[in-house]
Amino acid sequence: ERDGDNDVAMSDASAPGKSATANPPLDIDALVSELGMWPAWRFQEQADLYEWICALNAMDATLSYLMLTYPSLLLIAQSKRKSEEGGQNAGSTHAESLLDVNSVPESVTKSICTILRFLSNLLRNATNKAVFNSVEELSDLLGAANDEIASLALEVLSNLACPPMLHRQQA
Repeated sequence: ERDGDNDVAMSDASAPGKSATANPPLDIDALVSELGMWPAWRFQEQADLYEWICALNAMDATLSYLMLTYPSLLLIAQSKRKSEEGGQNAGSTHAESLLDVNSVPESVTKSICTILRFLSNLLRNATNKAVFNSVEELSDLLGAANDEIASLALEVLSNLACPPMLHRQQA
């Protein structure tokens, strides 16, 4: 969780010890549809990520849910999270064959790409990047079976690491 208010309705799937695939944490289709309407940054001033905490929480929860629901998205097993050290990570944690890779629905791949494109644009034009809390998820997505997802994850991490564009800061 990030600092600040969290208006994102989280299901029991995010609670420790619960199955991550039981219920999605939010309406993924609505989130992806909304983010898809903003393929490029259209604003003159930079975004303050403190004002985006609820949206960032929703995107983080969605990425986490999709990676846990479809472990075959990844060619390399996910990094072990602090909350998962109890050993609840039973079963396959990454793709082990071409059949596993092909079992991931195209809609899931498109959803992840849409979220990553939006995050890339947001972070390219943002200040207060210290509140961004999805670095582990993005690091895991670098090992995605889909080249576009891996490339977009790298782009998001790159935009997170770059300093804000000074010419766009408010006076």
